[in-house]
Amino acid sequence: MADSTLVFGGGAPEAIRGNCRAFRLVKSDWVKVELTPPVPSSQAFQDRSESGAMSVYLEDEINSAGHSLSDLQKRWEGYWVFSLTVNQLIEEFGQEVVRDPQPDFPGHALVRDPSGKRTQGKRSRMASVCVLVSQPGSELPNAQEVQPLDENSHGTSLPDTIWRFKHRVWRYFARWTGKWFVPPS
Repeated sequence: MADSTLVFGGGAPEAIRGNCRAFRLVKSDWVKVELTPPVPSSQAFQDRSESGAMSVYLEDEINSAGHSLSDLQKRWEGYWVFSLTVNQLIEEFGQEVVRDPQPDFPGHALVRDPSGKRTQGKRSRMASVCVLVSQPGSELPNAQEVQPLDENSHGTSLPDTIWRFKHRVWRYFARWTGKWFVPPS
């Protein structure tokens, strides 16, 4: 898919680039901290009953409003931050992503399953492929701040993809052998 994915909201359509990261805020009790790296449980990807959707914050709007990931963390203190790209949500998981501006912080969006309810399988897969961005109480080095997207950016960077793959392999190995260890960085 191209850099840009067109997503429709209430009113006029508004483009969200496919490589835009969608940050999911996760309660501490929904994170499996015993795994390396920690991963969210599938509960973290269920819809809220009030909206019938899952809330995320989009990095493009956070950037354009002059805010950072640190600002988001301060606003939602105590939450873990995981990310998926808009392309992943749309292409891999068949979700609809719609901007949903809120007065508390820029970039709020809703993620809905067209069937009306996201299956347990999709929630589990989302949990297994999302990327840990930040955990409560951690200071983000400047390199991990949300950076503006450039024209040549096409989704998750190669180092991020390799890191995710390595850690996913180590997690499966650890589960299979019953031996827990910290993988080399």
